[in-house]
Amino acid sequence: MITIEEKLELFEEIVFDRVKKENEAKRKEFEQKYGKLVSEKKAEFTRQAEKLLKDTKKEIEQEKTRLASKAKIEKKRIIRQMEKKIFDECMEELLAYGKRFRETPDYEKTWQQDLAKVLSVLEGDEIEVFCNEKDINAMKAYFDQVVEHKQIQFTTNNAMIGGFIIADREHGVQYDLTIEGKIMSSQEKIGTMLVQSLTKR
Repeated sequence: MITIEEKLELFEEIVFDRVKKENEAKRKEFEQKYGKLVSEKKAEFTRQAEKLLKDTKKEIEQEKTRLASKAKIEKKRIIRQMEKKIFDECMEELLAYGKRFRETPDYEKTWQQDLAKVLSVLEGDEIEVFCNEKDINAMKAYFDQVVEHKQIQFTTNNAMIGGFIIADREHGVQYDLTIEGKIMSSQEKIGTMLVQSLTKR
């Protein structure tokens, strides 16, 4: 005959076993439900972290590209400024040299040679010459010697640093043989030489 104590023990075992099974089932259900959720969230966080890292790297590369492009533009701007500054200084120095050159013995020989170059193409009978007041007497005397059968009118222009402009009024042509005219006509050549010099550095 089973005693009360034995029945209680048996009941306890049955209840414990049932509770254990229920808890095991709930644990499995929890793991299935929430364990999967945790894994999904973990995977999602991992993807987000990887995307954030990828986006950050992309942004860094874009910023590097932007800064590199900006640096190139700035470099070009600085080079252009430098070229212009050097070019302007070069032109100023050439004009200053031209002013000094007109005080040398070679100056008179130079404008005389320039006259010889254009004299044969001056077909009109009326010629006008523009020159600095300092040169007018010497030029008048020389023109009278070498220019024949032409009426010559001299006009002073003290803004000219040397040389002369000669105009054939009948045919509407003139030749700029001034010192500054020769320098200015060489601007493109001087600019090209300057750029070549800077790009070699």
